[in-house]
Amino acid sequence: MNIVFDLGGVVFNWDPDRAISSVFSDPEKQRLAREHIFDHSDWVALDRGTLELAQAITRGVARSGLARNDVSSLMAAVPLSLTPISDTVDLLLSVSDTDNRLFVLSNMHVAAIAHLERANSFWHVFEGVVISCRIKKVKPEPAIYQYLLDEHSLVPAETVFIDDVDENLVAASAFGIGTAAGGVQPGHVGSTANRSWSASEFDGLIALLKYLDEGTEGILGVQIEVLETGRFIVIAKDSDVLALEVCPRLNQIFNGTGNVMKSFTILGEVLTDATFTGDVGGHQFDFLAAE
Repeated sequence: MNIVFDLGGVVFNWDPDRAISSVFSDPEKQRLAREHIFDHSDWVALDRGTLELAQAITRGVARSGLARNDVSSLMAAVPLSLTPISDTVDLLLSVSDTDNRLFVLSNMHVAAIAHLERANSFWHVFEGVVISCRIKKVKPEPAIYQYLLDEHSLVPAETVFIDDVDENLVAASAFGIGTAAGGVQPGHVGSTANRSWSASEFDGLIALLKYLDEGTEGILGVQIEVLETGRFIVIAKDSDVLALEVCPRLNQIFNGTGNVMKSFTILGEVLTDATFTGDVGGHQFDFLAAE
């Protein structure tokens, strides 16, 4: 299995508001920094590598009215705020000793990725690293996923992408890439802030995705999100995917021992808690679902 990791929010802690509060104590200045720096299209241009940091600072000062020294300090604080998530790093080191191939696909500007590469020593576990500013492409635009697949000769149905942003997962699924939510997922049932994957959960995830994709062309639009050990949400792009693809495949996995359709609702809400339990490759799962 090819496993592709986002960096910010998955491998490294990423909290823009925390970076802002490290520079600005005044709530109004914090609001201006969020609106005119992180939530502005210039941030995407930085990640794309089409806007220089000095230019971004000048433009941010002009938009926000904040002092140049403060905006410069904020930009300098961003790379330092990207600290490793220890559980994820342990997981990477563990998985690197298996037959799985590890990759990175991340939106990151020049100063941030340069700092991360200097400050961390685990990059050797990745067979390939695709960073937005180096190829002038950003998630969730289709071109960056096509680049990943072409550059590393990846088969979508043999690939899973872990990211903390729904938009990025949906875009990956359009290529037939399996997806899994990592990090904070606001609005998702059972989401837990700053939660990382344990080794056993990750093993279970990979087993589940392999079984779902086995003998198929890959199930488009399916996303798996972990709640706790052995507890997963299966999220599909629409009711047809749930009814026509996911449910029959799960029934096949479990030899028809349960009516998987009872675990799902076409209304996009979780029907009941832990309505179906089964074993995948030695891993026990309770399934819930939401659109």
